[in-house]
Amino acid sequence: MNCANRRAALPALLLMLGGCGQDACQQTELKQFIVDRARENYLFPQLLPTNIDVNQYASGEAVLDALTATARAQGLDRNFSSITTISGELNLIEGGATVAFGVQFAQRGPGLRLFIVQVFEGSNAAAAGFRRGDEILAIGETTATLTPVATVLASVDGLNNALGPDEPGVTRIFSVLTAGGATVERSVAKDRLDLNAVPFTQLIAQPGLPPVGYLQLRSFIGTAEAQLRSAFAEFRANSVTDVIVDIRYNGGGLVRIAQLLANLLSAERSTQEVLYRTRLNPLQAASEQTVTFRAEPEAIGAQRIAFLTTASTASASEILINSLYPYVDVAMIGARSFGKPVGQNAFDAPACDLRLRLVAFQTLNRDGTGDYFAGLPDANYTDTFCPVNDDLASDQDSVQDPLTAAGLNWLASGACPAANAQAVDDRPIVSRSLQPDGEGRRIF
Repeated sequence: MNCANRRAALPALLLMLGGCGQDACQQTELKQFIVDRARENYLFPQLLPTNIDVNQYASGEAVLDALTATARAQGLDRNFSSITTISGELNLIEGGATVAFGVQFAQRGPGLRLFIVQVFEGSNAAAAGFRRGDEILAIGETTATLTPVATVLASVDGLNNALGPDEPGVTRIFSVLTAGGATVERSVAKDRLDLNAVPFTQLIAQPGLPPVGYLQLRSFIGTAEAQLRSAFAEFRANSVTDVIVDIRYNGGGLVRIAQLLANLLSAERSTQEVLYRTRLNPLQAASEQTVTFRAEPEAIGAQRIAFLTTASTASASEILINSLYPYVDVAMIGARSFGKPVGQNAFDAPACDLRLRLVAFQTLNRDGTGDYFAGLPDANYTDTFCPVNDDLASDQDSVQDPLTAAGLNWLASGACPAANAQAVDDRPIVSRSLQPDGEGRRIF
């Protein structure tokens, strides 16, 4: 019995979980499925090859590479389109569960250097002693096989290859230069990690004024909803109108969570006002949407919002900024964002636990702007941008942290701090091993 016939006989749930097995996922049927979905849904159909023979390609990934090659070369689809598993994606994007050591990295220049910017509470990395600001010098399966980070980062997808598969028990040795200046070796194994999407909120006093509401948002995943509502209920109870939204390492996630956060910041907006519009493949133009603001019981009327950003701020994070700056006094504090004004829709492969994530829509703000492929601020951004180094010496939520301090200064005075003497060359880590945000796996 072939896969097509088996699909007709299988329950829907079984089809979602795999019916014909993973071998079928590499056959002609899957490759043609990818081509067909791209013709119908890819945001840049004019950049697809006119003809493609799927039999010339060994896998679905190779077909996708061929289809998106021109868009990638033009910087419109920087590996945003991808193939992942249905089960793995649902675990992460809705439930916040993944398998990881429990850190986020930033690659910094000059040279190829790797620093820890976040350590997730309760993770094996935290238990092993990793801290924000640690520099990774080398990675290996054993002490004898430690490979310098510069060598690792110089190869294609080198970091993911060096860190191994995302399976519980996968262990690596790290040579680490600690923030305190000591060189140590640490062994840590991957394990299940339940991501805390909103790890910290606080009220920061302002003399003679309501407090500033500070919110750290790691990812736009489903579990963030209840946490965001709780945080804004507290902000509302304390008459907060000035807010710091810390999304400096937030690579994105669910657009509906970005929409929720925008509404929680916008109690004074009319439900007739446009939050954003979508642009689709011309064949899907009838499904384009105009999304308006929605009243939320926990919402505040934010008057000024300081967004803390870095080169790893992407996707849903950028949708949030681009949608709100036409309406409210906004400052971006930190660095230019990643540049991902497009999103992926999911197309589940027939009878396989594989999901095609295809760039299928672009979001435009009230004024019709949203081509920030080089990041925000772009030429259309009309509000404040304060370049500030993310120096990793303090906790993100500390008032001594340069980005947080600059945000507080702008809220108090409307001014940016003096320019940094030397800008930090932060570079986002982009890989083919993707989370649903689409531009690179941020949690390791």
